Amino acid sequence: MSPIAATAQPTEDKPQLNSSRRLFAMIVVGLLISTFVSDSRHAKLPLQFLLKNHLHLGPTAMAAFFGLTSLAWYFKPVAGLLSDVVPLWGSRRRNYLMLSGLAAGSLWALLAVVPRHYGPLVWILVGANAFAVLASSVSGGLLVETGQQQGWTGRMGALRETIIAGTILVAQPVGGYLVGHAFGWTCGIGAVLFFALVPATFLLLREPTQLQKVHLSGEEILLHLRPVFQSRALWLAAAFIFLKDLSPGFGTPLFYYQTNLLHFDPKFIGWLGGLSNGAAIIGALIYAWLCTRVPLGRLLTIGIVLSAMGTLLFLGYKTPASALLIQGLSGLMGVLVSVALMDLAARASPRGTEAMSYSLLMSAANLGGTGSDILGSWLYESLHVSLPALICLSAGTTLLALLAVPLIPRSILTRRDFV
Repeated sequence: MSPIAATAQPTEDKPQLNSSRRLFAMIVVGLLISTFVSDSRHAKLPLQFLLKNHLHLGPTAMAAFFGLTSLAWYFKPVAGLLSDVVPLWGSRRRNYLMLSGLAAGSLWALLAVVPRHYGPLVWILVGANAFAVLASSVSGGLLVETGQQQGWTGRMGALRETIIAGTILVAQPVGGYLVGHAFGWTCGIGAVLFFALVPATFLLLREPTQLQKVHLSGEEILLHLRPVFQSRALWLAAAFIFLKDLSPGFGTPLFYYQTNLLHFDPKFIGWLGGLSNGAAIIGALIYAWLCTRVPLGRLLTIGIVLSAMGTLLFLGYKTPASALLIQGLSGLMGVLVSVALMDLAARASPRGTEAMSYSLLMSAANLGGTGSDILGSWLYESLHVSLPALICLSAGTTLLALLAVPLIPRSILTRRDFV
């Protein structure tokens, strides 16, 4: 045990400060709010139409905008490290969540009143996302701790994916509805939900009332981080997740295809996203059943293949009926690899560094995903790569991730969840 982990022990003999129900509820609430309230979730469609119709941005510029606003998500390990080793007013988790709710809520409220110009929109969203990252990191740390303690990393990963898919299931139609209303409504929803995180954390999450004073020398921090630096499995998992998510994406080109060529209504686009994530919930529940019966390595392989097949379905994306069918099937087929990667992330996280390790792997996913969207948009707009060609390229590069599966330690690939 590192010196820092050792200092973060309760001074009173209270081994069970959180009941299982309260802890699960806190994980759900923390992930739900930090996922739902985002420029990539409930505010995505309102912002896309604002950028396209008011600021007249093209696909590459729009993808770059969302890449900038997501800047904090690339530094998620820093938030995880703070939560792991630097108690805030005597708390490793609770006070960080309450601070995140208060600060992010204030920034979303500020976004409602600033001018609708590129600069103010970017920098306020960068700040709001920074505190959302902090809330997500703390919630993820709680999730990984619980999964490791119970031997349920697969099912906890499925829980996370179900929460995320469930919030997007609601967020996408809500975003489509908000397109037809003043942008202040989008900002107000974000502010109210993040402010609600403060009382929810106060009521649900219990921690020792006092932690021993922590003296953070550079040597102690390095000692705490040594398991992270030395974990071959963790860094292989990060590289695997990054490369899998870096395949050229077509999310932003698809938005322009939906609006300019297919003339889909914003509300219908929102419902398409909701349908995709409703199907993803079913896929996550299937994974929760499979992970007790099938080893992780086999689930990763199956998930990668199904994800590529789900991508190729978009070649038939031509009418409202085909869009509904394809979005549903691709959501169901693509989620299996996402949950498997979450399972891999939890299993590869060294004990005592749960929040940071989890955040490191999620940063790899965020960086890869953003790079994917910018690369795909650039190919589509600047090199005039057609949408069908981009879809085939995305599916092909996804399949290349199969080459990395054998590099992951066998001790991780052969594991299953405890029944």
